[in-house]
Amino acid sequence: MDLTGNRSQFHFDDREYIDDSEDWIRDTYGTIQYDPNITKNSVLKKGQTYLGETYRENGAYYRSDGSILFSNENAAYSRIWNNSLRNNIEEMGIITNKEAIKELEN
Repeated sequence: MDLTGNRSQFHFDDREYIDDSEDWIRDTYGTIQYDPNITKNSVLKKGQTYLGETYRENGAYYRSDGSILFSNENAAYSRIWNNSLRNNIEEMGIITNKEAIKELEN
């Protein structure tokens, strides 16, 4: 989510946004990643699978703004830890209530 550039305009209440349809893929490692360069018309690398603007799997909702809403706390922590190590970046999540954790787009 780019709040300072021209790519996206978001209202923080999540009711309305303008987006250029950056999408989710399953990468060659089998993990689900948000890629700002991928759209439904993109040619993917060998081993990648297009999943869509949004995607749901195993209690996780991969949202069109690049964030992920988890219903399972352990799955959220695992995703944050593993993705941080593999990509050499720091990811973070927000506990919104007892039933959901939101991982933010890095």
